[in-house]
Amino acid sequence: MGTVYIRRPAGADIKDNVCATHAFSKKWENHYAALALYFAYYNFVRIHSSIRVTPAMEAGPADHIWTLKELLSKIGR
Repeated sequence: MGTVYIRRPAGADIKDNVCATHAFSKKWENHYAALALYFAYYNFVRIHSSIRVTPAMEAGPADHIWTLKELLSKIGR
């Protein structure tokens, strides 16, 4: 049995004997930036059904629900 049967379901491809993975970055800087954007969106933009506001509004740092455009403009500084 070849390794393609093991690697493919795990989300990896083999191209020129190099294993390339999907859905995450191998560079720490890119991974860190993606996580920071995700957490900022989760806390400032996304309305949570259990509390009916964003976690940032519930905790106090935000006084309104941010738009994605507003979030990206504040991150770009």
